[in-house]
Amino acid sequence: MLGSAFCGWFEPDGRPDSGRETSATMAQRFAQTHDVEQLSCAEAKLGLSFQTRGLVSSHVADDNYYVVFSGRATWKDHALRDLSRQHGDACALLQAYRNAGTRSLHAVGGAFSFALIDKRAEEVFLAVDRMGILPLSYSIRPGTGIAFGTSAEAVDAHPAFASAVSEQAVLSYLFYHVVPSPVSVFEAQRKLPPGHYLHYANHQPVVEQYWMPEFAQRSDRRFDDLADELHNVLRSSVARCSNGDRIGAFLSGGIDSSSIAGMLSEIKPDDARTYTIGFEASGYDEIEYAQATSNHFNTHQHQYYVTPDDVVTAIPRIVDTYDEPFGNSSAVPVYFCARLAKSDDRAALLAGDGGDELFGGNVRYTKQRVFAIYDALPGAVRKSLLEPLFLDRAWLDGVPLLRKAKSYVSQACVPMPDRLETYNFLHRTACSEILHADLIQSTDQQAPIALMRETYAYGHARSMLDKMLFLDWKQALADNDIRKVNRMCEAAGIRVCYPFLDDEVVDFSLRLPASLKVRGFKLRYFFKRAMQDYLPSKVLHKPKHGFGLPFGVWMSAFRPLQELAYDSISDLKQRRYLRADYLDRLVQQHREDHAAYFGEFIWVLMMLELWLKKKAR
Repeated sequence: MLGSAFCGWFEPDGRPDSGRETSATMAQRFAQTHDVEQLSCAEAKLGLSFQTRGLVSSHVADDNYYVVFSGRATWKDHALRDLSRQHGDACALLQAYRNAGTRSLHAVGGAFSFALIDKRAEEVFLAVDRMGILPLSYSIRPGTGIAFGTSAEAVDAHPAFASAVSEQAVLSYLFYHVVPSPVSVFEAQRKLPPGHYLHYANHQPVVEQYWMPEFAQRSDRRFDDLADELHNVLRSSVARCSNGDRIGAFLSGGIDSSSIAGMLSEIKPDDARTYTIGFEASGYDEIEYAQATSNHFNTHQHQYYVTPDDVVTAIPRIVDTYDEPFGNSSAVPVYFCARLAKSDDRAALLAGDGGDELFGGNVRYTKQRVFAIYDALPGAVRKSLLEPLFLDRAWLDGVPLLRKAKSYVSQACVPMPDRLETYNFLHRTACSEILHADLIQSTDQQAPIALMRETYAYGHARSMLDKMLFLDWKQALADNDIRKVNRMCEAAGIRVCYPFLDDEVVDFSLRLPASLKVRGFKLRYFFKRAMQDYLPSKVLHKPKHGFGLPFGVWMSAFRPLQELAYDSISDLKQRRYLRADYLDRLVQQHREDHAAYFGEFIWVLMMLELWLKKKAR
């Protein structure tokens, strides 16, 4: 996020030389190096560099401690809250740490990441917020020390902690289309997952999860009371995010961004500005829904139609902004939307990310309920009758109804959460047909799905829906959507805030049982009913739609985009990550089969190749 960058290092047995040079080298990876301030001690055993504007809220430096705190903190203790107001969040954090050590995290909320170095005790304390809004990477070298930063590239820039690109991370990227925490693209690095801290003491790191959500099983409260509370907590969150001038809101036309736009119009009735991106491509444009929301709430609506030429121009800027390979093509519309707001003199944008994952709005939640019907059948019926009847029967593919039945049984036989990845490119085709033999030999092909299973098996979520929600908090939000929006807003020079990810809103969602979030096969049952008299009917009942980019469709007809993509695929063949014949087949499938579907994976691979080229510069 704009202005949130910091990095540092601590070498207990370090040599007293070049401390500031090391910090400066790391800080060169920040977007705005002219706003960087440095802290270092005479012994040159440590250093901190951070941007002095935006969300780096405060820092402390004295004889014993160096602290940098980035983000917007909320303090549960009155004394710490007062201390924060008077002297900043870093000072409040230091006091909390003196009082309670790592347990001090129970006293702080909000969106944050921080670093605290205790020089006398030779300890380092790092943490990220509950939802992973502000990320943190770190590297530990036995006998050397620790380096850390909000940018993986900044950590890698420290000469004692530099490392090669991890082939295991490349495999994870091919599976997830991002590099998920705690994995890092660099071999010697890791990333802190949401709600985790790292305590480095006696040359040893301890990484722990300090926040674990408790999902309610039932609620005794009246529906109307819950609906009123939803409006109140969401309005309060929007108000906190809108504290200041020059605030705008993303408006995609969905119910989340529309809800935020509506509440912004209540808080700033004369200056509620909304920003929307459109595409001249069938099935991708949602401007009519965004306009309906703007008309309903009387916002000052701004919109821009992205063109294929815009995409070609923006791709290098997008690649340069990410510190790891990032394959979500919807980064493009986010970037142009943020640029649109910046050109309208906005300092910050409100984003609607999180509503689906908190209140049950993703299509896969009801889809998996369909498969759960199969799971509920007696084992004898499944194993002795249905599976022998439908599986491994090629002739069924010629009869549409039977083909669907076969597909259903086939998918239902896959256990959760693996079943969520049925359409993953690395599941639809054998790895031996996609991956180069060198990558197969050097990696654990089960590691990406094992990470998903570990998150899904989180012990405090009991129902299948709660498990999927928690999985999406990690995978869809922290690893993907938040990272996408943060970096694209940074590239556009504007801050971003997430009202749905406010602690009060998240805690409210946890008090709603799964039966209210998804009822039968109705997604977002509670949220839609609670908002039915607030949002325009056209938006409330619109079909589910993502914030996608028609890359595959445009690439079929726009030669500059096609050349950039195909040249990248050709260059990727030389890296021995994927089989050359598979890459050739992928290009052919894009041309002859399904441009949108296969074009999306071409985008993923193109962004990997372009990032690797940037890394080599």
